[in-house]
Amino acid sequence: MPSARADAAPLLALLLLIQSCMPSPQPPSSADPSSAAQPAAPAEHTQVPVRQVQINGRPLPAAELAALEQQYQVQIRDGAYWYDPACGAWGIMGSHALGVIQPGLRIGGPLDPGCSQGNTGVFINGRHLNQMDVQILQTITPVYQGRWWLDAAGNFGTEGNPYPIGNLAVMARQRQGGSYYAKDGTYFGSDGNFSYFSFRNSDGSSGGVTILDGQVVY
Repeated sequence: MPSARADAAPLLALLLLIQSCMPSPQPPSSADPSSAAQPAAPAEHTQVPVRQVQINGRPLPAAELAALEQQYQVQIRDGAYWYDPACGAWGIMGSHALGVIQPGLRIGGPLDPGCSQGNTGVFINGRHLNQMDVQILQTITPVYQGRWWLDAAGNFGTEGNPYPIGNLAVMARQRQGGSYYAKDGTYFGSDGNFSYFSFRNSDGSSGGVTILDGQVVY
């Protein structure tokens, strides 16, 4: 195979020939202002895309977003999300819960009661649950209107009373095979010890949360 230098020789010779046939450049006349040297155009800088991620209505700073993606080894899509720091539940603004992450993260603003467009009269940690939230919970336990608290271990109780009255993880184990499937691709199933909650995003991708012996194992 010929070398790159040998391949470039004919092209170099052609360029030298063209250059030799061109007239020598004449210095510009001082009387002709149009021939004055023009300033070089400024170099173009590559624009870095600005990320647009909001948590509870507050934009997430780029450094904080990068730290979260590095910590959890995930790519957070641009969008508006809600996050419940008390139990770790999260979802897209206007939607039901889509998953559970570490609770207590100091990100975003305060949780908006209307972030899921709830209309059921059921509140958990201040968030007004929508119909899909309630239907998923009903696969584990009867759901009553009122104001409730829920922690990351699954303990729950009435708002204003710190003593738990039940544990969703334990109830899921006791369901012995209860399951629920919705048209939007949301699914919840349990065999008593192993529980799984899955969901489908608007772009077709899916995710889920796994609970084994009362512990969230993702």
